[in-house]
Amino acid sequence: MLDSLGVCSKPRQNSEDVRARAQVERSATLVAGRWRVGLPWRDEGCALPDSYVNAFNRFKGVEKKMLANPDYAKRYSERVDHLLVNDFAKESTDTRRTPRTWYLPHFGVDNPNKKKLRFVFDAAAKSQGKSLNDYLLQGPDLLASLFGIMVRFRENRIAVAGDIKDMFLRIKIRDEDQNSLRFLWRPRPEQSVKTFNMTSLIFGANCSPFIAQYVKNRNAERFASSMPAAADAICNQHYMDDYLDSFPDEATATQMVRDIVYIHKEGGFEIRNWTSNSVVVLDSIPKETLGTVAVSLKMGQQCEGERTLGLIWFPAKDELGFDLSFKRIPEDVVNGAQVPTKRVMLRVIMSIYDIFGFLSPFTIQGKIMLQNLWRSNIGWDDEIPNSIFNKWKTWIDLLKVMSNVRIPRCYLNPIGASETGDRIATDAADIVAGECSPAPLGPLTPAQPATASTRLTGSYETAHATSATTYDNTQLHVFCDASTKAMCAVAYWRWTCNGNVFVAFIASKCRVAPVKPLTVPRLELQAALLAARLADTIIREHKLSVLQRFFWSDSTTVLHWINNDAKNYKTFVANRLGEIDEVTSSKEWRYVPTELNVADIATRETYDDVIVAASRRSSCHRRRDN
Repeated sequence: MLDSLGVCSKPRQNSEDVRARAQVERSATLVAGRWRVGLPWRDEGCALPDSYVNAFNRFKGVEKKMLANPDYAKRYSERVDHLLVNDFAKESTDTRRTPRTWYLPHFGVDNPNKKKLRFVFDAAAKSQGKSLNDYLLQGPDLLASLFGIMVRFRENRIAVAGDIKDMFLRIKIRDEDQNSLRFLWRPRPEQSVKTFNMTSLIFGANCSPFIAQYVKNRNAERFASSMPAAADAICNQHYMDDYLDSFPDEATATQMVRDIVYIHKEGGFEIRNWTSNSVVVLDSIPKETLGTVAVSLKMGQQCEGERTLGLIWFPAKDELGFDLSFKRIPEDVVNGAQVPTKRVMLRVIMSIYDIFGFLSPFTIQGKIMLQNLWRSNIGWDDEIPNSIFNKWKTWIDLLKVMSNVRIPRCYLNPIGASETGDRIATDAADIVAGECSPAPLGPLTPAQPATASTRLTGSYETAHATSATTYDNTQLHVFCDASTKAMCAVAYWRWTCNGNVFVAFIASKCRVAPVKPLTVPRLELQAALLAARLADTIIREHKLSVLQRFFWSDSTTVLHWINNDAKNYKTFVANRLGEIDEVTSSKEWRYVPTELNVADIATRETYDDVIVAASRRSSCHRRRDN
């Protein structure tokens, strides 16, 4: 919904997804504490071509790599032994070919963020022009919203995280489909090649993510009446095998962990690698199921961050950071010593994972550079021109600063002075918290901006003092702006607690302006639409109750369009106004001067410390006595 502009996405139900779900529903049974399912076939009477030769040739390639790299061979053999020892695979006693026989090539994938090798089956490998995936239905996407999981992870003070061990492998495949999951293996080249059958769900089939999510959710639904909160958390707070959640107190968190462990165990799953920012919660969890970061935290030792769905969580300080190590990018490129190609430049820019958009004022500069490079029509493997390379080196230098940026994991936690720099109040936060009072729309009268001394001092204190404990009178404030280069929307919470006003950064969304030129008012309208969509998503994905919403724009033209429903506009404007009307009310829109509009920061093509300073300031939690 947030990724498209001007198009409201309402997907129709896919008939193949309906068939896939029906097949898995019919075949899924709980046998001796383990779920057993069948594969969802496009044609349940199909006959598969002979795939042995291709699988054998691929296996010879794997053996060649293993002979050249003893360490790789050792880790590869360990992964195969892991399958056999845990009954995830077994040697085939009958190797006769049947209409449903398929031999799967396999290979190893090294994840630079994890020490172990991932053993992957190549179900996309073709034999006689067909792959196993061609015969299987992919099934619907049952994953919960990643953005929703992450924002709910920030709602409450006590946070927990865990993951399911060998999630796919814990789901068994019915006997009649196991011949379709054959593979070849021998520990040493001098031995004869043997045939094995996978008895569990493989990593590499197009239907595996759907089946895994379906089984996990169906197992949880069995406990919807006895443990409703835990069942809901398993369905809505798990992203594949990772679980993230937050709770108002330690007692609730402790009970939730126990219930989730029990429900998963009843379905044959094991959830472990538990981490929390609360030692009380960690003490309630068996030590053997704790993650390494949690163990260090309990012992009071210095601990590194925990990778959490693309971000890095530092439980000791309860902060979130960003992985900007770029392990797969050449070091000379990251250091700015080597001129990158267009392909490498794209890889670096798109490797920055920032689901909350906290780094948007920085990342949008890279995307603007990439768009300018696209206009130059150079090839993917051509070096970028000097004019862009000079900007690239400046951007890379800022990248090193961004690796030190930290944001509070919980909205309730204030930001104080830290090694990332002193925090001061932002103009936008002044408006949100009440220092400035732009007039509601009727006549478009700009608010009088607060003086510098009022904005920076006033009755506020830097936020390392008192923090909030609850959310009262919660408001959502969304700022939007656009230029000929980019458009941006950024959202904040504003709430009261014990007579104090608090402000917290939620998320932002930025887009480069279209290649086809648009007028600035139309770009500002696109930004307003982006703000409306962002607000709608934020409210839908949070559990917080929002009392009021405010939308801030510095475009008097856009505000006039939104408030004037008597005129028939041209198609471009009318379509966007129609969607804005669906999710917002004209009474919620306000004017904000450009100098006080925080969204303006992410629409500039600038390369200076303003971006870094603004990104630090924009997340300040501030308070004042009423």
